[in-house]
Amino acid sequence: MSYFITHGQGLEPFVRRELSGQYHRSFDDLDIHVEEVKFPGKIVFSAKPQLLVTPTKKDGQNDPTQATNVLIQHLKTVERLFGLLFFESDISGFLEPGRNALSGVYDYVAGKVSTFSIILDNWAEYLVSAESDKRNLRKEVLGEEVEGADLRPKRRKESHSFRVNVRISGKFRALNHRAVTKCIGSALVKNLPKSANWVINLKRPTVEISFYLTDEGVICGIPLCKLPLSERSYLNKIPLRSTIAYCMASLAVEGEDSDEGTLIALDPMCGSSTILVELVKHFPQVLFAAGIDISTAQAEEAFLNAGKAEELSKIVVLVSDSSLTLPFKSEMSFDCILCDLPFGIQHLTRDEVTALLPKVFKNFNLIIKTGGNIVLLLSSEMSELCENILHELKVTWEIVEKYPVKLGELPAIIYHYKKVITAEPNKVSVVSVSE
Repeated sequence: MSYFITHGQGLEPFVRRELSGQYHRSFDDLDIHVEEVKFPGKIVFSAKPQLLVTPTKKDGQNDPTQATNVLIQHLKTVERLFGLLFFESDISGFLEPGRNALSGVYDYVAGKVSTFSIILDNWAEYLVSAESDKRNLRKEVLGEEVEGADLRPKRRKESHSFRVNVRISGKFRALNHRAVTKCIGSALVKNLPKSANWVINLKRPTVEISFYLTDEGVICGIPLCKLPLSERSYLNKIPLRSTIAYCMASLAVEGEDSDEGTLIALDPMCGSSTILVELVKHFPQVLFAAGIDISTAQAEEAFLNAGKAEELSKIVVLVSDSSLTLPFKSEMSFDCILCDLPFGIQHLTRDEVTALLPKVFKNFNLIIKTGGNIVLLLSSEMSELCENILHELKVTWEIVEKYPVKLGELPAIIYHYKKVITAEPNKVSVVSVSE
């Protein structure tokens, strides 16, 4: 079966690592093959057909309400997962000079229908079957009467319904979005096989058919889940995008292959603890994670996030009156440090951040173990300042990689450092840098 995913800007290296099985051993048996196709923000791949998986809760009982396939259950670096219908890089005929653009779109889609109609029908049957299986699991395990649940085998449905969702970018922005959507819908209705009885249903369709029209080509597929995979059900609040938090967490444990739980992690500006929850929930290498924030309200949000994720036993959140006073008894206490640093926009001004960073980095250097990972997120605007400060401080950090990303429209960078030389011993019992 073929799929494609959408991902945030700059996260492609992490998505490729995830699909390769670097983060999930359960992917080893899926025979995933990534296509070398260049669609910005999207990756095309194939994998073995996935059966419905029913996760087990901590009490050992099945949780049919969360039944899903392995890909949906485990993919954490992506936004959305689609069943692929087709993709094509050559779109030279779409907007030819002197030709009606909408006619070009219509003719293109009409000509493509014969190549993906069987695939479309298979994906529709897959989604209907998966939803039916989930309802039946609820009835079997929970004893609930669920609308649509029927344990008897069903005959194949005679018809399916669809609606069209179109995203346009590049030169396609010159076209009217509504007109393009209507044009594609008309091409599908008139050219899909009559025997399948496909009809348009804008409210409750069997499938949604998504078209992405870009300068790089056309890609079309069916969303395999209603909500973006980045919307974590176990997080009470997500101020920092969960995919970014997950990627930072993956860098923090890099180099640690044991699943026994030996790493001790720190987020000294944890906010709602999104990064720490992603860290302890998905990376068994972590034994314990500490979060610190100067805001009691943020600490309460962090407590709710950790508690909802059922990971509270691994996370301790402390409130400190200053980010420059870290209440730990000895130097080199942590295996990894993760931090979403102030951008000088919502929290502190640029001048205040400039004054704060040298003292913060000195603290980090004292409490991180040799060989430990330091993962920082900061705005692109502050990146040069950060690099200059680290150079002046002569901290013993080696840069492993930096990843330009975007938080909405705001450019940012994930920095991955590793401490390579032991610092001078710290003589004080509490790591603190004076003002």
